Amino acid sequence: MIPTRRVFMRMKRNKKLWSTAVAAAATTTTVLFCSPSSGDLSSRRCEQRLVSFASAFTPQNGPWGVATGSAAAMRVSSISKALSSAATSAGVFSSNVTECKESDAVEGQDDEESVVVTEIPFDESVLTYDHYNGVTINLEKYEENNDGRADDDSLNLSFATKLNNALSIWKAEGRKGIWIHTNSQSAKYIPDCVEAGFQFHKILPKKTSNDSSNPDEGNSSNALVLSRWLPTDTPSRLPHGPTHQVGVGVILLNPSDPSQMLVVKELSGPAAKYNLWKMPTGLVDPQEYVPEAASRELLEETGIEATMSSILCIRQAHRSNADTSDMFFVCKMTPSKEEIIWQRQEAEIAEIRWMPVKEYCQQDQWQGSPLYETLNDCVLKASLQEVERQQRNAEKVDTGKILNGIEHRQLEVGFGRTDGKSEALFLPEPQQLPSSTITTTGSKL
Repeated sequence: MIPTRRVFMRMKRNKKLWSTAVAAAATTTTVLFCSPSSGDLSSRRCEQRLVSFASAFTPQNGPWGVATGSAAAMRVSSISKALSSAATSAGVFSSNVTECKESDAVEGQDDEESVVVTEIPFDESVLTYDHYNGVTINLEKYEENNDGRADDDSLNLSFATKLNNALSIWKAEGRKGIWIHTNSQSAKYIPDCVEAGFQFHKILPKKTSNDSSNPDEGNSSNALVLSRWLPTDTPSRLPHGPTHQVGVGVILLNPSDPSQMLVVKELSGPAAKYNLWKMPTGLVDPQEYVPEAASRELLEETGIEATMSSILCIRQAHRSNADTSDMFFVCKMTPSKEEIIWQRQEAEIAEIRWMPVKEYCQQDQWQGSPLYETLNDCVLKASLQEVERQQRNAEKVDTGKILNGIEHRQLEVGFGRTDGKSEALFLPEPQQLPSSTITTTGSKL
């Protein structure tokens, strides 16, 4: 594609207007055109809404269609014929055209109109377009392309000028959300972004060496994301930045005596202050699923390998020191080895032991809290179910499947995707009664 050029022209409404516009449009691929108008201000605005420069050049009943319906539209048809001739000879004209609105006329000024031929002042390698009619500017790539020189290009434009020019073009094109990704190396552009109306949105965490799921969101370092909603006639529909942190708590019952659970004492934090025995806990890392986080936290704190079998409950709380909420998954784990030998994490864990679940639930710190009393009751029920299951197995009684919380499944997305990636789905486990009590009377299954 032949690159577009940026041209500003002020032309009086006469025959020279059309010949000059032909010369401009014949060398461009994107044209923003303000149609001539007449009459009072209301009439001119009406014409501006009705007349689309793009429609004048959309193929209809021939190589180039003609817009009709008003005096301004007829004038557009005149220029369309001239542009058609110029485009045919030059072989470069494209119908990627957008109409821009005429500014309010000032009484006493010469009646002039503008034809603005534009191109985005950023290299395409710096830009990413999304499915929501938005654009992302990657300043890390911009910095690399400019070799650290913010204003070094053929047009000798500063970054601030480029950004504002691009915003004007994108606004005329009807773009909505504009995003800017920057890191410590390109942080010098942040004041210009703020001056242009951008707001801090979120922090993207540092990427690991094997994380290539979204190469456009920075490379190796943390990235600051700024955003701006361009439309002025609608409120912003951009999603909020991170609103939740996700934590996990691990319930590991003693395989030889499921009336006991694994508990730890921490060296620091609120639990250490109250001398509280607690389940191993921790936060989910970026790009990590809940079952993975539960296995990792248990391994880090106790040295025990285990996998998640189900989720007993989920707690949501609003943190007092931040605008984010806390999602906490209580995960029931199954040890990977028959013999369990623990090794405490010296930096965080003071002690590890098996504790009767009833004793755990009766600790003074839990009492008087309906929240934790109910949460601990879920843990106690899981323990009692496991004790009952072992007793029935010893008596060789078919118990079927006991209701045991929320099941986790890692399933492929589908829709023709061939990357083999999967996503987590959490489902209530169906309750299956002992075979002796199952009846099919009246069942359609």
